[in-house]
Amino acid sequence: MESSAEPLHPAIAAIAARAQVHRVTAHHKTLVWRAFPADVAAGEAAKPALVLLHGGHGNWLHWLRNIDALRQTHNLWLADMPGFGDSDDVIELGDFGELVDALEDSLTQLIAPTTPIDLAGFSFGALAATHLAAQVSAQASPALKLCKLALLGPAGHGGPRRMESEMVNWRRARSEEQLREMHAHNLGVLMLHHPTNIDALALEIHREACLATRFYSKAFSRAATLVEQLDAVTLPTLLLWGEHDTTGEPENLAAQLCAVHPHRSSHIVRDAGHWVQFEAANEVNRALGEWFAKAV
Repeated sequence: MESSAEPLHPAIAAIAARAQVHRVTAHHKTLVWRAFPADVAAGEAAKPALVLLHGGHGNWLHWLRNIDALRQTHNLWLADMPGFGDSDDVIELGDFGELVDALEDSLTQLIAPTTPIDLAGFSFGALAATHLAAQVSAQASPALKLCKLALLGPAGHGGPRRMESEMVNWRRARSEEQLREMHAHNLGVLMLHHPTNIDALALEIHREACLATRFYSKAFSRAATLVEQLDAVTLPTLLLWGEHDTTGEPENLAAQLCAVHPHRSSHIVRDAGHWVQFEAANEVNRALGEWFAKAV
């Protein structure tokens, strides 16, 4: 089914109207980034950059409820990663390495090499952020000045999932009503803990993002590559989950991934699911603000 021609949800329309849209050619493809510069008073020092990477079957709107809070301290850069949203596909839709290369290439064009950059990713985007950080960390003279990392509900841990029912194939929907019901079901299975949070805004973000997803992220999200990539990164790293995240077991993952790694910290948000920065935006915004404000 094609994208809806109905008017955007007011919250989406309002935030989209404020975005500065940048189209960057990287690896012969166009990547679309949306920037939200921080307010800087006269004489105030320039703010660091914060790069936000969305999850699989997502786009930049995965961070809609976090933009206004995070732009108080950072210049925000939100990607539609290759094969998602408004960005072009990578050459091969299953080429994760090319996706990471394209992200790095586009960021070197957008952000000056002297600008401090914090990096946050959600779900598949957390895995992409980790691969990107490992790639940059391995360079003798990196063009990106990465400072801190935050991973929300990171994919790629290889551990058990906790889904209590199966997702449905929304591509088989025969009507708009059935499509809505299928997306609501899938949001409840995978993304959001409380049924009341599966509202019109969540449904529209999820629907439009799914329709525009072409990259096959599932295999990479399920493969156990996160630990190896994290071990190549010495940046201060925050690992954050919703308590009821169905893509893993947060308590066990926090213990496993943070053990004997003093530069890593964990935070579990109570009463929230996988899409934690949407469902518990206020607490996540506080946690990220405190994390990025800490002295290195």
